[in-house]
Amino acid sequence: MKSATARGLLGKALRREGDFVLHDFLLNDGSHAVAWVASSERLAHEALLRVLELRSLHHTRLAVPTVSERQPDGTRMRVDLPVAGQPLTELNGLSRNIVIQLVRCVLDQLRPLHAARMVHGNLQSSTVLRTPNGVVLTDPAPVLRANHGPEGLPERVEGQLPNASADIWGLGRILKDLAGPLQRRDPLRALVGDMTEWMPEERETDLDRLDRRLDDAKTWTPSAGLLSRFLLA
Repeated sequence: MKSATARGLLGKALRREGDFVLHDFLLNDGSHAVAWVASSERLAHEALLRVLELRSLHHTRLAVPTVSERQPDGTRMRVDLPVAGQPLTELNGLSRNIVIQLVRCVLDQLRPLHAARMVHGNLQSSTVLRTPNGVVLTDPAPVLRANHGPEGLPERVEGQLPNASADIWGLGRILKDLAGPLQRRDPLRALVGDMTEWMPEERETDLDRLDRRLDDAKTWTPSAGLLSRFLLA
């Protein structure tokens, strides 16, 4: 994973996400990056701990930003370095097998996070990049909080703090976006429904079971589904 020392000059504020402001950031070597600036020392400390936890898991395929030394005003800089890849939002017309492969790759990225009781917190098509080596997750939430997460996430609507099941909801929406219209008997359609249940406790959140269901769905065809209906009648 690339790293950089966040020393340089803050540029203009690009946007705000809760208690963090995204700034253009000019490094001392003349290159540009993007910096999240925490609004308080406490928040900056929490962000730093999150980065250190992720690095301790050797999660090198997650685009984790570098944190600089404390600034004179007590804040820290979080620098997101560019990651080469294509956001899933730009992909269309993918085959069924490729869609399933991409979703299973994201599952593999979530395993070490959830095993360590951490959450990505902002999983959606725009925060997942397709690369020659698989997928890279970007833009993890620096500090989880109520009203945070992908647009439409029930916990966000209800003002609740998201947990690991919020990542499953986001992955279900990614699967729905990539797969496009699905027939009523398609097991992928049932899987999307189970992953995007409104109540977090009712979602399908077992990662191994999700993986098996995705694998089983690869061989389904409309004709096979119709034949099964008559055999079971």
